[in-house]
Amino acid sequence: MFGEAKDPELARVVSFTSVESARVSALELKLLFDEATDCARKLHIYRAVIQATNRARASTKRVARPLSAAEKAEYLGVATVYENLQGKLKREYAGCKAERVASYRRKACR
Repeated sequence: MFGEAKDPELARVVSFTSVESARVSALELKLLFDEATDCARKLHIYRAVIQATNRARASTKRVARPLSAAEKAEYLGVATVYENLQGKLKREYAGCKAERVASYRRKACR
């Protein structure tokens, strides 16, 4: 259903097995985001979280083998965990992006 992972490191971190494993994965992704030194890496991690959210949501809409109500609730819980992380990372990345834009403007004025 889904293609090959673009970043194997982040693919190993992201988990869809349960809500608890998604919470652990979200914490690890947050740590990776905080440890990233450049905006490009932060954007890469932020996009991986967006893709994880979309993947969890899309998994609830399968037609080939429909999910039971419990499985659907589990995937929606996982999607909620990643959505919460997505909101936090969006705010933090906005600051990084603003700094990067200001840096480009300073260089252009020289």
